Amino acid sequence: MEYRQYHYPTYDLVVLYYAENSGKYQGIRMTLVQGDDYSYTSQIPGCKPGAKIIYYAEAYHSSGLVMSSQVFSYTIFKPTKKVFYS
Repeated sequence: MEYRQYHYPTYDLVVLYYAENSGKYQGIRMTLVQGDDYSYTSQIPGCKPGAKIIYYAEAYHSSGLVMSSQVFSYTIFKPTKKVFYS
């Protein structure tokens, strides 16, 4: 039986690219999650209600390797009315 341990590289730079309402993509540097060698985090700045946000991440390694995620999206919902519960 052969056992192989796969090592995933630690990337030198990970960037979250996002666009609001099909506009120009902007990049935000992501930071490595403390205690986890494979997770990165970032926050997309607040956007107006009704905006559709499209985003993906790219990871860059010093060897020249570039990895890209698939593209995701979400919509900021507009409030319809105020509802109070007692």
